[in-house]
Amino acid sequence: MNGPEAARAFTGASWWEQEAAASPEPDVGSVVVDGSEVGRGSRVLLRPTGRTDAQDMFVAGKVATVRAIRQDVDGTWFLAVTVEGDPAADLMLEQERYRYFTTAEVTPLPEGDPA
Repeated sequence: MNGPEAARAFTGASWWEQEAAASPEPDVGSVVVDGSEVGRGSRVLLRPTGRTDAQDMFVAGKVATVRAIRQDVDGTWFLAVTVEGDPAADLMLEQERYRYFTTAEVTPLPEGDPA
């Protein structure tokens, strides 16, 4: 059983009802990464672990700006970022299309660090 049937069985509500969406807060203001608070506008160094997206290797070692912080239903925190120097960064920002990295895949940069 999956999809709408699973949601209904778990919550007793239809999948499109608010009660069926009982999940962690999807977006927060900041998280702590390596002892530093990281939030919207923070700059981070990307260190992808090669988990799923082959394209991640192209941004390894690049600096990115955090645009949002999200938590999935399993409790994993993700930073939604745009990569500095990416010619499509403005377009991605406008459309709210980001690259996502876990907190273990980034290193916070001090404010004012030109990296």
